[in-house]
Amino acid sequence: MHFPSEIHQLIIQAATCVPEAFDTSFDAILNEDLQSVLDTIHKSMLTRSTLSLVSKLFHELVEEFLYEIIIIYRFDYIPHLAKLLQSHGRRGRLRGSWCRRLDLRLGTGVIDYNDNAWYEGGHTIWGLIPACPNVIILFCHIWQRRASLFGRTGIMPICGHLTNPALWKAIASTCGPNLQRLDLFGLSIRMDRVEMLLRYCTNLVACRLIHVRPYVYGETYDGDEPQYLQHFFPRGVERVLDTTEGKPSGSFDEQAQMKFQEDKMSAQWPACSLQPPYVLPSLHTLHIDKFNSRITQLHMPCLHYLGMYNDWDTEEYILQEISSSYHSFGSSLTHLSSSNCPMPLKKILEWFPHLKELSLHYCDHDSFTHLTITKPHYSLSIIRFPCMDDAEDMGEYVLDVLSATQAGMLPALTEVLITRWKARTAARWNQEEVYDKVLPFKQFQASGVILNIKEVVEQFTDKFQQGSSSFF
Repeated sequence: MHFPSEIHQLIIQAATCVPEAFDTSFDAILNEDLQSVLDTIHKSMLTRSTLSLVSKLFHELVEEFLYEIIIIYRFDYIPHLAKLLQSHGRRGRLRGSWCRRLDLRLGTGVIDYNDNAWYEGGHTIWGLIPACPNVIILFCHIWQRRASLFGRTGIMPICGHLTNPALWKAIASTCGPNLQRLDLFGLSIRMDRVEMLLRYCTNLVACRLIHVRPYVYGETYDGDEPQYLQHFFPRGVERVLDTTEGKPSGSFDEQAQMKFQEDKMSAQWPACSLQPPYVLPSLHTLHIDKFNSRITQLHMPCLHYLGMYNDWDTEEYILQEISSSYHSFGSSLTHLSSSNCPMPLKKILEWFPHLKELSLHYCDHDSFTHLTITKPHYSLSIIRFPCMDDAEDMGEYVLDVLSATQAGMLPALTEVLITRWKARTAARWNQEEVYDKVLPFKQFQASGVILNIKEVVEQFTDKFQQGSSSFF
């Protein structure tokens, strides 16, 4: 019996599908084990590539599944891959149109990455963005190796790549309307461009942007990133930036370089007649560092998770603005991760009445401000203090939580979890009396709350890839 080719394709799809790779539900992203997902993808791709070698017919049937998920760890593959994705495959379709998940991880692991070619085609991520218009999940984790320092445990990134606005225009005009998940690390993006980019990503459900920076007075609103940004970088890095820009890397042929320049010159924002606030109706997870009050230009009625890793002293004002603005998403927020800018627990609980899980990454206990909580919060069940170096760093905050618990202001609280770096603090925490002296284990237990301590091995790669929160 002869089966139509469509039946064979359905069988192949069912046998090699990776649901985890495209699951963008809130619970899936919040509790995602990214390495496990990548391992599952790898196994599936091995099966697909094996099937494609069975015969010419099977190769034609499997071809589109070979390009459904593209994960890149080596820059050397990109020049050839970009051309391949722009060529025609089965039934005359561009191979790049089959890609639904594009995942670039350059310089994030043990594989070295020479990023001298960044200024040649980084504004289109070397041609991959325009080649894959149907991408719904886009990961770009690209460390700036030229601007790296060697720490105790490896290479630590200290800044994001300077970017051309053509990159954000390319994303907005090609895959922007299709994107469901966007994760950018190592690409410096100005806050006003974040706002401009996201207004086109109306189907976005999860977004993480690391290396966001503020608009600096005197900048061209939509021009190239200025060289005076060297003041944001450590001494010596700006010299490397100046010497590498404009020099051919030898990675791309003349035709590819001409295409890069053409894309840069012709890049435009798509037409948009909308006015702020721009609605992102499905966005439930947002992690973004260093944003300002312009975040209220985005209306996110279904936002459940907000992660903020902020170096500014305006974070308290921004959170208050978020909770009180007329297009507030404060009422929908159930998970909040806040870093670097200490805020009294009382204010956070007043601003976000439906908060279930709270993560506070504060390292300066001298800035602690105690305000007595006078109104019960009936939703908060878990409080986390991640990545603390010393028990004293969070002692005041933990005591504040204990005080509120004993006063009956946190009736739903079940656990307080402290995470510490094992490699850096083992010597300080080995003695059991240190725990008992600094942290009130017995008092929490008497109040029906578990105080736990979790040790994690310090790895700069994981720390910077994952940010300061538990998701992604």
